[in-house]
Amino acid sequence: MPSVIFHVRGKKLSPEVELAKTTLKPYSIHHLGEVVIRKRGDFVFEDSGFHVDIGPQNSEDLKKQTKIATSFVKKHYSEIKRIKGASDMRLDFGYCMRFDKTGEPFWVQTDFFPLEFVRLCGELKIGIELSMFYGATVDRLISHYVKVLKLKRPETKRAAEKRK
Repeated sequence: MPSVIFHVRGKKLSPEVELAKTTLKPYSIHHLGEVVIRKRGDFVFEDSGFHVDIGPQNSEDLKKQTKIATSFVKKHYSEIKRIKGASDMRLDFGYCMRFDKTGEPFWVQTDFFPLEFVRLCGELKIGIELSMFYGATVDRLISHYVKVLKLKRPETKRAAEKRK
């Protein structure tokens, strides 16, 4: 679920070499040409890279995520600056649509990244990515409108299969 992920990628990146220079703890490392087999289709990595989950775990609170990301960038500033071969570094913020106390969605949602955070990211050439967790949002929307409109909740494919 939502948290902030630090992605580092590049065709000339040697993940293990660069990670050895840091205290970063990646949850995933991949290499140029590596084949990944998945149900939705196989793919080949066109670069090498690593991914660090910096937290907070399962938090949609963008202010809290930004605070943690700022601390991460400050703490690891000199280590990140020394990473060689990366053509793409980014902090990926996972979030969902926000809802009021009654479960009604806010149809306009604005967010702000503090200048200091943006400046630090800019100095280190770290991009900022926002990834909306659509599935979690849709589930909350369905729950809200089922309650408000007094509808029957749609049956999931899994539940329908179990009934058969």
